[in-house]
Amino acid sequence: MKSKAWYRELTIADLILVFVIMMAIVFSAVFLWRKRDLKQDALLYVYKNDILWSIYPMDKNQVVKVDEHNSFEIRDQQVGMILADCPDKRCIKQGFTSILPIICLPNKLVLEVKSGEEAETPHILY
Repeated sequence: MKSKAWYRELTIADLILVFVIMMAIVFSAVFLWRKRDLKQDALLYVYKNDILWSIYPMDKNQVVKVDEHNSFEIRDQQVGMILADCPDKRCIKQGFTSILPIICLPNKLVLEVKSGEEAETPHILY
């Protein structure tokens, strides 16, 4: 029985698929590097019950108590939940991040880091 080399069985469609996957990996890496570099002017937007509760700069290390249920910490330009009284504590298990939002569903709290063009100008009503 004569065996063929695996690369001789590749078709044009296989090569295109491999090329597309490689390009997706490269673009993802570039996007994440750029996202990390843009965090110098980043702001943390804290939403409670779908309402903007407060905005914090990410360059100042601090611990913030939102209410009796939740507290978070900003450290080294990353944010993480340190206290949550929800049963599964997924928001705490997520750890510290500067890219992904942290969401505590039972307490309806969202921590989202935005920078540059992403950052919104809040309209404060008095």
